Amino acid sequence: MLQNLPVRLEGLSPRTVHPVPDSPFVVAWGDPAIVVRCGVARPADLHPGSTAQFQGFGAADGSDTVYFDVSSSGSNEIYTSVDRAVYVEITLPSKYPGSTYVTDLAGAIAKAMPAVCVGGQPGAGPLPPVSRLCSHRP
Repeated sequence: MLQNLPVRLEGLSPRTVHPVPDSPFVVAWGDPAIVVRCGVARPADLHPGSTAQFQGFGAADGSDTVYFDVSSSGSNEIYTSVDRAVYVEITLPSKYPGSTYVTDLAGAIAKAMPAVCVGGQPGAGPLPPVSRLCSHRP
């Protein structure tokens, strides 16, 4: 997936990160850093029978929608992809309001990995069969 990430993210330069534990699957841009981590743990809201709804971001090229569990930690919003085989986390500091950064990164995620389920959004039309919803992913 890393090869699909932009070198510059909306004008922000890449930066070196030193994750603990060490991992080659973490990249960042800007100061404070927008951080992408691949292979994170399953979000707590994602379990069979959950009624959680996930926020979808369409890839900038219109090719795909990536669904995210959205939470917060301090002054950061945390977006964790829930519809791909590998969970990918985006940490977005409050300094960067708006969804442009997440949309750009959703495009990279969509190019790298096919969806394994769909998020389902209220008001987005009829939901697919329950077995295809990410919240019912085993």
